[in-house]
Amino acid sequence: MSDDGTVLVAGWTLVNTAGEKFKLGDAPNNIIRAVLAPDASYVVYQPSADPSPLRIRDRSGADSLLVGQGSFPSISADSKRIMYLAPVNGELQALLAERGSAGVQVTFEPDGITEATMSGTSGLVVAVTGAGQLITVDVRNGFRSEYIGRTPKLAPPPLNSFGESQPYYRSQGIGSAYAI
Repeated sequence: MSDDGTVLVAGWTLVNTAGEKFKLGDAPNNIIRAVLAPDASYVVYQPSADPSPLRIRDRSGADSLLVGQGSFPSISADSKRIMYLAPVNGELQALLAERGSAGVQVTFEPDGITEATMSGTSGLVVAVTGAGQLITVDVRNGFRSEYIGRTPKLAPPPLNSFGESQPYYRSQGIGSAYAI
């Protein structure tokens, strides 16, 4: 949804709050993710599984390639910057691009990034690292802040058929990490 309430609906059509429709051309095949810019001037979409090419479709219906391999696009509140994840040295990292320019790497996590988004107005990338940390990176100055430290990912107990006795697992307390 854009800032003025315009939404992208099936068939690649923009519909505003007055009910007016604007077709963005033929819908691409196999779209798994699409993000409408806050000013409704373009859509960033991902046509296949992660990572894959990220493309931009503007209101004229013209397509352009944002990046050859990427995933999880996020657009800034002013619609000028696009953050996405892309492989760098074998790990996904967050990159930031302006339309028509190459992406600039903003995260440098040894375990990579599993998911990320860009805060609309503050210029912050909020990301989850491969080590289970929740971090923010200020795209204006590169300052990295950690909100949640490394969190171990514990394996859940094995599933047993109904009626069998459950094996003993050590108890969990408040603040314990446990995968469900």
